[in-house]
Amino acid sequence: RGALKPNFQDHIRELFHSHNPAILVVMETHISGVRAREITNRLPFENAIHTDTIGLAGGLWMLWNSERVDVTHLASTEQEIHAIIKVPNSDSNWLFFAIYASPRSAEWEILWNNLNKTADLHDMPWVIAGET
Repeated sequence: RGALKPNFQDHIRELFHSHNPAILVVMETHISGVRAREITNRLPFENAIHTDTIGLAGGLWMLWNSERVDVTHLASTEQEIHAIIKVPNSDSNWLFFAIYASPRSAEWEILWNNLNKTADLHDMPWVIAGET
């Protein structure tokens, strides 16, 4: 049931208060669109990027607070979110890829082509977070 589980929002709040993450990626949310926005608006993060689900599967959310990091959303698909992350008051910039890869080889190949193309376009370090 993903993000529709009764304790999901409480669990995210507990993680936030215990660890104070600058960025949080949630995978297998099973929710997209307006419903995803309604849920993330109730979480302790100012900003969110949501991917579409594939039927009742998938769903990827990237959540963050602007006082901790600046996020420039580059692109997203059902499998991935690409962003540039900048730490305020520093020269630190990097590419951030949040991924939840399809088990199907054709989609997996598209994902890796997308990652390579984005990395080639931006001359900076990069981080991949997620599941392949």
